[in-house]
Amino acid sequence: GLAVPLACLLNWSSRSTSYGNSVTIWLYANNWDLTLFEDAGFRSDLASNAAEVLLSFVTLACASWTSGVTLSALSQRSIFVTAVLFCLIPVIGLFMPHPHHPVHDAVFEVTFYRVFLPPFVVVLLVLAPSVLGMRQGFRVSRKITAAAFATVGLVAFSSWVDWRFPTFPRSAVWDGPIMQMLRVARCWPALYWVTSAMRRMSNERTI
Repeated sequence: GLAVPLACLLNWSSRSTSYGNSVTIWLYANNWDLTLFEDAGFRSDLASNAAEVLLSFVTLACASWTSGVTLSALSQRSIFVTAVLFCLIPVIGLFMPHPHHPVHDAVFEVTFYRVFLPPFVVVLLVLAPSVLGMRQGFRVSRKITAAAFATVGLVAFSSWVDWRFPTFPRSAVWDGPIMQMLRVARCWPALYWVTSAMRRMSNERTI
């Protein structure tokens, strides 16, 4: 029952992530000028925006993984059908038009941002982590599964905030310290992946 709404939520998130980051990446990559590095303000803005882009990619991958874990826990007997249905929606979303603001016409005249970045985001940050989460959902502990359920709820809530407050007063709500902490909290699977990899490496050394 959750496969369709979760897939639609991740489809919307992937499109939003692709759109927003296209503008940011274009701003720097397609208007590159080494002389700008002489400006301390430019260097500060570049570091801040690069961190924001990276965080948005990691957050989307983590949300996809937790969705996969959640679906695996709820649909163990029909996980194959659930996986196919879940993955089909973001793929279909790639073929649906995504209108952009006229002020960003110059960005989406570039083939990379219009044609290549959206499927990159869907395949690497939605489909791959989701399928991995479905596979690992059978093996993770109950605490991890419970955390995945909580994260899915947090993702749904934060997506509602993005939709409800697209501009002002969104900044007063979403850019506050509490909401920023919640955004970072959504990335806990990344810490789980790192610690799991370190544990496996440690076990291999002891064998």
